[in-house]
Amino acid sequence: MKSFSGKASLMATLVAALVGASSAQAAEIKIGVVLPLSGALSGYGQPSQKGLDIIQAITPTLKNGDTIKLIVIDDKSDKVEAANAMQRLVSSDKVDAVIGEVTSSNTLAMTKIADDSKTPLVSSTATNDRVTRNHPYVSRVCFSDSFRGGRGQSGLPRSESQNRRHRV
Repeated sequence: MKSFSGKASLMATLVAALVGASSAQAAEIKIGVVLPLSGALSGYGQPSQKGLDIIQAITPTLKNGDTIKLIVIDDKSDKVEAANAMQRLVSSDKVDAVIGEVTSSNTLAMTKIADDSKTPLVSSTATNDRVTRNHPYVSRVCFSDSFRGGRGQSGLPRSESQNRRHRV
């Protein structure tokens, strides 16, 4: 259930960001989704897809009448496929934003395209610090590696003597 709440947060963030761009007439908001639905990383992509399907079923229409259309592409757990999918979404499909990828390496392959096209790219689990560094159109909804390995663990014991004091 924990992973679903992360995906729910991701979708809610995108929906909230796009609601402000609404017009007087109902519109279709196109959101691209790049996930590893096949290949070695499909165990991450398939549950993400199910979470997005549930959220779209729960909220098919926004309060202002706009609808969200998800355009899902399987990157086959491959960096080159992820970059190609991002390029297709911004060039051919003309999406308003992209949800993707669940791995840092595949997300990194997509960042330059997001920045060049000025298309927001959001990842739920890409933790590598380079994913968002110097990429104004890329964001994440999880902690970065430096946070998890640095400040996030600052309260943990640093030596065996400290560890003994903290044992239960």
